[in-house]
Amino acid sequence: MKVNNLNELTRLAADLRARLEIGDVIFLTGPLGAGKTTFVQKLFRLYGVPETAVTSPTFSLIERYTVNGRELLHADCYRLPGNDEAILAELAEAAETAALLAIEWPQKMPALAEKFQAWQIALQELPDGGREVVVTPPKRCQK
Repeated sequence: MKVNNLNELTRLAADLRARLEIGDVIFLTGPLGAGKTTFVQKLFRLYGVPETAVTSPTFSLIERYTVNGRELLHADCYRLPGNDEAILAELAEAAETAALLAIEWPQKMPALAEKFQAWQIALQELPDGGREVVVTPPKRCQK
């Protein structure tokens, strides 16, 4: 799907939110600047987290947001050298209680794909400044 502006990205996030279940995991892929963190900002806003509160967890690795007793987690594996067992265990433990876990750069930790059945959100910047966004549901949602 082509997304031309932030309003369209917000609508896409709303469409996804309507399909998400408590405890879902989302993998966000795409090059630097493709809009992964922006997508998480739009999605988490729909749960009540102010957009300005959601920042890239590149250096902190995991950011936690609590809204109405629900915990939303935003992780970034960009700086990880590979399968970090401690981080993998922390994400797995967090996913057990979190309402939602969004992970940027999951391909940097291949073990994540084995651990989670996740929604896949692939973003790619287009020459006209828009984004191509491909949403692939986990196997349990595919019919």
